[in-house]
Amino acid sequence: MAETQTTKKRGLYLLLALTVILGASIYGMGLWQRQQEARLHNMKVQDLEVMAKNQPTSNSVIYALGLAYARDSQYSKAIAQFLAVLSKDPARADILNDLGVVYLLQGRYYESLVVLEGALRLKPDYPAVYANMGRLHLATKMPFTATRELEKADKLEPKNLGTLCDLGQAYQRTLNYKLALGAYQKAMDIDGAAPQALIGAGQAYYAMTQYDKAEEALKKALVITPNDSNALLALGRVQLERAVTPADLTSTQDTLEKALRADPDEAESWYMLGRLRSRQGKNTEALEMQKRALRIAPNHTGALHQLERCLRAVGRDKDADKVAKVHEERKLHDRREMLLEEQITRNTNDWDARAELVQIYLESGKRSLAVLMCDHIQKEKPDHPLLPKLLQMINVPQTSPVPSTLLKGNAP
Repeated sequence: MAETQTTKKRGLYLLLALTVILGASIYGMGLWQRQQEARLHNMKVQDLEVMAKNQPTSNSVIYALGLAYARDSQYSKAIAQFLAVLSKDPARADILNDLGVVYLLQGRYYESLVVLEGALRLKPDYPAVYANMGRLHLATKMPFTATRELEKADKLEPKNLGTLCDLGQAYQRTLNYKLALGAYQKAMDIDGAAPQALIGAGQAYYAMTQYDKAEEALKKALVITPNDSNALLALGRVQLERAVTPADLTSTQDTLEKALRADPDEAESWYMLGRLRSRQGKNTEALEMQKRALRIAPNHTGALHQLERCLRAVGRDKDADKVAKVHEERKLHDRREMLLEEQITRNTNDWDARAELVQIYLESGKRSLAVLMCDHIQKEKPDHPLLPKLLQMINVPQTSPVPSTLLKGNAP
């Protein structure tokens, strides 16, 4: 799936992590100080801004304002407040952790890694930091590393709902669906109404072709959060797999259209609805939907394949041939990308593999991943012969692999 999608889907869990941090950050303080901190954390941004202006030397107020900015998605302002506290008190592992989360939410992966590593140097057994390191490596497509870090977080702090759900995601990325279900079940034992645990379980059941259980879990999630785009999309995927009659397809269409209303910029929903339209024989509509998916996520492999089929179905064989060529190249890239990522997981000092992966990320439109990897090479292996070329490539604007003329048109 495209990088932008990955960034959106992890956002819910990362924001949940920020909330969890609020409690952890005041652990070990005296009762009075804990009450004062709790009062600050419950205040509105505007009120905290006034307090910070009147008490510019109060680290507690500045920190609380930073957390409030982060909750309000004002990430640049949050960073400024965190850095202001760290400039006076650099040994704050909790604030480094918060800063790492905000960098991660911005897609500033290398900076997130640096500050999270700094937090672990100050506090080696900090479960929240290990959990956020795991989230970082999920975002940067290193699921095996993410699994180890999330397992460490779970061992240090059992029964943390957010950690267990992210651990389930990491297991799914490594195709360990039974372990994923185990993590989600532990999460549901803590809170049987946790939507992220129910959705994760539904996705794992779907991957194991246990469609009845998948649909049951996802429908439970939708009772709790009826407009959750991830739950609706996952349910639509299950329904499309099982659909046999025209009535089944109509019901699936309703689910996927609800998913799109909840999140119109989700490429996967456009792709799935396009597949459904193809099954209904509405190839012109299907074509426009696959175009829409690719405008959002230019390297969506499934949408490329479906676009080719739609073009052939409407008699545009020459255009279909062009897309087929791109699709084959994309599949080769994906396979090579996966091999290199596994290779780096086994040998973190394989700089040649890292350099090749930077090029593949750039060709795939995953610029932020390429920047992260290139920064790491620049700091740890500055004499690598390919580094000048990689830095030059990063500064060149990336374009879609599909000719733009094939993606024009108005999606429904």
